[in-house]
Amino acid sequence: MLFLLRPPPDRIASFDVPLAHKIYKFYKKIYLLLEIIDLTVTSALQNKNAKLPTLNSARIKIEVMKRLIRLVGELGIIKNEKYLELESNLQEISKDTNNWMRSLISKSDGKEIPN
Repeated sequence: MLFLLRPPPDRIASFDVPLAHKIYKFYKKIYLLLEIIDLTVTSALQNKNAKLPTLNSARIKIEVMKRLIRLVGELGIIKNEKYLELESNLQEISKDTNNWMRSLISKSDGKEIPN
């Protein structure tokens, strides 16, 4: 890991501080994106043999993020234009990740992309 990345705690302490709760909710939203960035940068710096498993972990998290964004869009939490922009960005990121994995596979022994 390139930087210390800690998941949000299961719950905030029992004290009632609205600012702490807002920061906690915000961190939960961006944590998954931070994990994806971390895995992608880690893959770029790893040797060829270690890249594929790391990229597969990133691919899974990207798919989770796509589902979350779709849910947010379907629930009307964000405007349709913003949803389409985010979905388009995630589709492109997903495609690039899969292409990177295919490139590594074609250069190696021909293993399939892990599911």
